[in-house]
Amino acid sequence: MQPPGPRDPLIRLCFFREEGTNVVQKICFSTQIIRHFESKLSDTIEVYQERIQWLTENSKKAFGLIKGARVSILIDVSAISSGPQKEEFQKDLMSLIDEQLSHKEKLFVLSFGTNAGSLWPDPMEVSASTLQELKLWVKTLQPDGGSNLLQALKKIFTLKGLDSLVAIMRSCPDQPSEILSDYIQQSTTGRDLIIHFITYRCDDQMPPAVLKNLAEAVRGYYHCYSPKMEHYTSRDMDELLAEIQKAQSLLSHVQALQHSSPCEALTCTMEEPRN
Repeated sequence: MQPPGPRDPLIRLCFFREEGTNVVQKICFSTQIIRHFESKLSDTIEVYQERIQWLTENSKKAFGLIKGARVSILIDVSAISSGPQKEEFQKDLMSLIDEQLSHKEKLFVLSFGTNAGSLWPDPMEVSASTLQELKLWVKTLQPDGGSNLLQALKKIFTLKGLDSLVAIMRSCPDQPSEILSDYIQQSTTGRDLIIHFITYRCDDQMPPAVLKNLAEAVRGYYHCYSPKMEHYTSRDMDELLAEIQKAQSLLSHVQALQHSSPCEALTCTMEEPRN
C-alpha cells in the first residue's frame, strides 16, 4: 500500500472513554473518501426522485403500484354518477387493466355499494379474453346506494389462493374504521396477503387520512388521488420522501463538517456500545 500523500491525510482513530459506559471514536476521513461519499449520496437521492416521478405516471398516479400476483379488486360504486367523472373513472380503470392488471397471474373483481357482486365466481387466470371481459364489465358499473365495504371483504376472504387485496374507494365506508380493522386483522391471520386501500376522487365524502390510518392499522398500503387538486400520495412515495430527507440531511451535515474542519479531512464522532 502506498503511503498517504500531502492531500490524502492518514485516517486517525482515537478512543475516549465516557463515564465508563461508552467509547467515543474520533475519526478523520480523507477528502477523496468524503467526495466519493457525497457523490454516492447525491446519486441515491437522484434515483429516489426518479422513482417518485415514475410512481406519478399513468395508472400509478390514480391507483398507485399494485403489488402481488394473484389480485382481488374491490370497486366502490356508491359515488359513481353519469357524466364526465364516470367516464374518467372508467378510463382510469381501463388504464389500470392494461398497464398493471394484465401482468398479474390471477384476478378477481367485485363491485360494491349497498350490495356486493362479482364478475366471476372464482379467481380467473389472466388472459386476453378475461381482460376483455373485465373491460366490458367496467363499462356496466352503476351506482348502488351505500358503501358496504365489510360485506365486500367478507366475500373476498372466502376465496383461496389470492395474495393481494385492492379496495378502490369513492366514498366513506358504512362501517367505522375500528370494525373494519379488527375484521381484516382477524381474517388475515396466518395469510400472506398484501392489502391496498385507494381513495379515488373522494375528498368531499371522506378525508384521505381515514383510509390512510386504516391501511396503517392493518400494515397495508394506501394511495390517495385527487385530480381536482393535482394531489396524490401513497405509502411508497412517503417512504421514498423520508429516505430522500434523511439522505439530504446527512449530505448537508457532511458538507457542514467539511467546511468547519481545519484541514482537508472530516472529523466526526460516533458512540460505540461497550460489549
